[in-house]
Order: sequence, then C-alpha cells, then structure tokens
Amino acid sequence: MNGCILVPVKGFRKALGKTRLAESFRPAERAILVESMAERVVRTASEVAPVYLLAREDPPPKVAAHVYDTLVDLGRGLNAELEAAIDTLLANEHDRLLVLPGDIPLVTTSVLECALHQLDDHDVVVAPATDGGTALLGIRSPRRSRMLFGERSSCRAHAENAQDHGLSVFVLDSEGPLLDVDTADDVVLVQDELSTTERCR
Repeated sequence: MNGCILVPVKGFRKALGKTRLAESFRPAERAILVESMAERVVRTASEVAPVYLLAREDPPPKVAAHVYDTLVDLGRGLNAELEAAIDTLLANEHDRLLVLPGDIPLVTTSVLECALHQLDDHDVVVAPATDGGTALLGIRSPRRSRMLFGERSSCRAHAENAQDHGLSVFVLDSEGPLLDVDTADDVVLVQDELSTTERCR
C-alpha cells in the first residue's frame, strides 16, 4: 500500500496561528511557535511517508524542506478542506492516508508507522489527544466517513462515525494520548519534553 501524511496548519502569519494563546503570547511569539511545531511535525512525518501540507499560504523554508507538496486551503473550514484534500490524494497515487495536525509536536515515527500498518487491516485508525480531540486519523481509500475535527471529543466522534458507516476502527493509544498544544501549560509541557529528549541524545 502507498501511504502519505496530510498535515493541516491554519496559517503561519502572526494573526492566524493559535489564537487561543493570545492572552499568553504575542502574535510574533505565536507565529514562531506555530512554525516550530509544524517543522517538527513534518520533519518526523517525512521519515515515514510523503508529507502534504494543507495551508492558506506557502510554508516557511524550514517547513517546506520536509514537505512533498502544499495543498491550498481555500478557507471553507477545516473539515471541508480536509475532505477535499483527502479525496484528491486518495483518488490519485495514494491508497491510505494519515491526517496529522501541525500542533502535535511530540508525535514519533513509531506511532505513525504503527498507524499506517494498522490500515492494512482496518478502515480507520484514530489516536486520541490529551484533551479528547483527534491527534491522528488514518483512512483507507476511498474515504467513507466524515471529518469531525474541532468537535467536542472528536476522537470518539470520528470512531463512532466510522462505525456508523460500517467501517472497522482501530484506536491507537498504546503509548498514551498525544499532546495537542492549545494552552500555555501545553507549551510548557512540550518545551520540557523536547528539552529532555535533546539532553538524552
């Protein structure tokens, strides 16, 4: 099977990224954070499969260096944009795909490899984020379920929606939930974890 990884990033400009952190970080600081997380995500993902970036603008050079191609987000809403991008990619050369948001910086190659492997035997793979959201969503061709990112407990919603469509689902949580960076505390946790990782190398 020929897989790929789709990484959605709302935008790299100061006004677009991580607006929920506006009370704790200035626009320029949020822009740096978004770029840093996206660079780490696409770099890790590129070690596993070709990476397609879904964004409203061209990525910074450090991000672009690890991206196979960029798909333009036309502003129709995240889920509509994801469904269009997924259908395009699965209709062409790929027969399985992982959606990996650009704010999951602690994801590992082993998690991504496991998710792609599970798509050999399952129609959908979901990995929960620490807040109950979806840290990763795997799909086989053709896409037969809806994208439900942003909904409350979206991981459960994705799993239930797939099952409602008669699809087999694998929940990937063997290594625990993945951190979705949405709060200032999340930023501190990520920085601490990455600092520890670097010291152990």
